[in-house]
Amino acid sequence: MISQTSTHIATTADDEIVEPVGRRMPEHWWGYILLLPAILLVAGLILYPTVYSFWLSLHSKHAYMPIQTFVGLDNFTFFLKDYEGF
Repeated sequence: MISQTSTHIATTADDEIVEPVGRRMPEHWWGYILLLPAILLVAGLILYPTVYSFWLSLHSKHAYMPIQTFVGLDNFTFFLKDYEGF
């Protein structure tokens, strides 16, 4: 047996198509919704590493053990005063 699916469209007595009544999202919002995954991807791949590297520059962190101490701008002053490495 072949199943038939039918789509019911509300019509008036004059066979005019009536739009469904209810809340609908405005058309211009679809552009923002479709851009949201791209914006989140850019934020995740560019902004997060930038912020994390700045946070790391303010700390003295051990590479293998989870030991870290806040040193503030001491890392920057050390590299500015060290003429051999700069």
